[in-house]
Amino acid sequence: MKDGNSYVLNGNKVLISTGKNSNITVATAYTSKEKKHRGISAFVVEKGTPGFSVGKEKIRWGSAPPTRWN
Repeated sequence: MKDGNSYVLNGNKVLISTGKNSNITVATAYTSKEKKHRGISAFVVEKGTPGFSVGKEKIRWGSAPPTRWN
């Protein structure tokens, strides 16, 4: 939803790989449903943004563990 020069994102994003360890995430959302796939925009959301939270980690059976880099 457009709010002046900014957007307000409402909803949930699920299955963000290594989401709890990231300082930023990318969320996609419709900014114009009339344009169908061309109306999808990507937003960079920083950890600590008001309203953004990371939920409980869930173990997903049958998926590969996250890659760890040192």
